[in-house]
Amino acid sequence: MPINRQAALQLSLLLLAVPAQYIIMRFITTPDTNRALAFRRLLSTAAGFRNKYLSFSAWSQWCKDILEMIGTSLPKDYHGRDDPNGESPAVEVLQFKDKNGYFATSPEPRLSRPANVQFHIGQVVHHKKWGYRGVIIGWDPEAKAPENWLRQNHPTDKPHWMKMPNYSILVDTRDRLVPQVTYVPQENLEVVVNTQIMHPAIDNYFESFDGAQYIPRPWLQALYPQDQKARLENIECNNLLSSSGSDHEGSVYLRQGRARGPQIRNQCSKPKVGDTQVLFKSSAAGINPVDVLMRQGMFLDNAVFPYILGWDAAGVVEAVGKSVKRFKKGDRVYCAGNVSGGYAEYVVSEERQTGHLGDKLTFAQGASVGVPYYTAYNAIVFKAHAKKGETVLIHGASGAVGLAAVQQCKSMGLRVLGTAGTPKGLDLVKRCGAEAVFNHREKGYAEKIKEATKTSGLNIILEMNGGLNLQLDLELISLRGRIAVIGTRQEATINPELFLAKEPIVLGVSLPHSTKEEWEEMTAAIEAGIKSGWVQPVVAREYPLAEAKQAQLDIMDSSMGASGNLVLKI
Repeated sequence: MPINRQAALQLSLLLLAVPAQYIIMRFITTPDTNRALAFRRLLSTAAGFRNKYLSFSAWSQWCKDILEMIGTSLPKDYHGRDDPNGESPAVEVLQFKDKNGYFATSPEPRLSRPANVQFHIGQVVHHKKWGYRGVIIGWDPEAKAPENWLRQNHPTDKPHWMKMPNYSILVDTRDRLVPQVTYVPQENLEVVVNTQIMHPAIDNYFESFDGAQYIPRPWLQALYPQDQKARLENIECNNLLSSSGSDHEGSVYLRQGRARGPQIRNQCSKPKVGDTQVLFKSSAAGINPVDVLMRQGMFLDNAVFPYILGWDAAGVVEAVGKSVKRFKKGDRVYCAGNVSGGYAEYVVSEERQTGHLGDKLTFAQGASVGVPYYTAYNAIVFKAHAKKGETVLIHGASGAVGLAAVQQCKSMGLRVLGTAGTPKGLDLVKRCGAEAVFNHREKGYAEKIKEATKTSGLNIILEMNGGLNLQLDLELISLRGRIAVIGTRQEATINPELFLAKEPIVLGVSLPHSTKEEWEEMTAAIEAGIKSGWVQPVVAREYPLAEAKQAQLDIMDSSMGASGNLVLKI
């Protein structure tokens, strides 16, 4: 029943009766002085309550304080949403965030990189004093921050901190629970490897993690254009073991200690050949991403130094071990892995990892056979168990492994779909035999794939970057389809309900884990493909041996877009 005005007044008086009676009884039984003091306290408390909680200005100030607290505790997010490609122009975002450009937020691109700047964006670092880990998202050649901040955070006995490079760091939330961005003088930082950072804003700045450091998004690369080159030039191989191992003639190798890139040696001895091995004079060596990861210090636990890089090579046989039956001096061969290192004039490989090149392919093409074609065969045959007539999507088809997979799937009678990220890559995948090719940098390309496979379904996906695409693969794959993950540069976030809904099979592909019998089967199949003509490696560029460093820079440069194999001329 509705309450009228009179009833509301009566109810209010009743509610106030009890506290009023308490106050009156208490004050009546006390002396006048105490009663007056109590009333003054009561009035003072009421006034304070009004000013603190019933004042508009008080509430507005409280809201302002809360917003400022949130703004300082959360990282500055430079990643916009109004650009058609998903990123706002970096200059506009940074100008909006901080017009003064403090804490490495200047919108001006660092077109030059001073020699004293030791670190670069994307590197994972450790604070020497406070112990936390983080990733670099910006730097200034000298400290650039408000004067009061510098006075509070730079000790008086450290005036040189002002004049040295300072870095903006996304702090790992495992080390500091609240997401933070810090600004640190260079001498307080040291590089760490093989460590990923946990932070809610990490994807705003970086596309992926390559096993040692983070790959910046295009807008961040545009602000630090020189860091792209420094990203590989400054890589140091840590924790390398000492050795007295022999060097090889005309080789590119990693030396003992902290090496800045490949070293070149010209006058060395030939490697010795074992009973089950083949020695050949190399004319070309293939460049693979795994070579760069090894240069960064990965997969070197049992390495003997100087360690020669390179898995793939091609040339002419010089000598064979006494147990070798399939090769003789003068044969043109390629290798898919070796025991002496491929970036060298002479290479030793096991017989099971060596194949006949024949006369149809050049040595540059032969050096592009090993890892790409063997990995593709492993994924398609051993893992996915592909059958004629099935539909396969090669997610990232314009790289070396992707093109090899397109050719092999086509030769087996599969319906082949592919993706690429540049016009050149799209055309190349199409020319290698794909029925349809989609630009994976275009918004909505997944819907086009669904439309193209709505009748036949999608039986197999060969995935070159599982961390980025696995969730999408699970959405695209048909019931009980197979997904072979060939590569990844970051962690994946997936919805496990899709495993229940579709019962897919997801398998990893790692060539070094192949058995002796699998190596022999892969070699026989690829040799047969060379003879029949479907093995046609695409060589995008050849480099002299002295430019091995540049070749490795290029193969890891995602902005170039993959378009075939990179090869060293020996």
